[in-house]
Amino acid sequence: MFVLLVGLSELRGGLGVSMLAWSRFLLPLAMLGAGGFLMIWSDHDAWPIGSLSFAQTFFSDDYEIVQHKLYAILFLSVGAVEFLRRTGKVTHMA
Repeated sequence: MFVLLVGLSELRGGLGVSMLAWSRFLLPLAMLGAGGFLMIWSDHDAWPIGSLSFAQTFFSDDYEIVQHKLYAILFLSVGAVEFLRRTGKVTHMA
């Protein structure tokens, strides 16, 4: 259901419809939520909820943990940039 809402909000933005202006924040908030969830709950042995420290988590030989944390950082970064772009604080350089 949430993916459908995000898709419809992006369609609304692409068509230029001004109805439901708050829906422009669905995509960045979904990305921030997914990134936060993935950062915290992806690996129960890793930082921040597990026994491994921050350094042990990101510099370990367990590539699955490193992959999950890097995807979480990517989600959080893109979500933050999209949120700033949609609030008008960041614009295109051209």
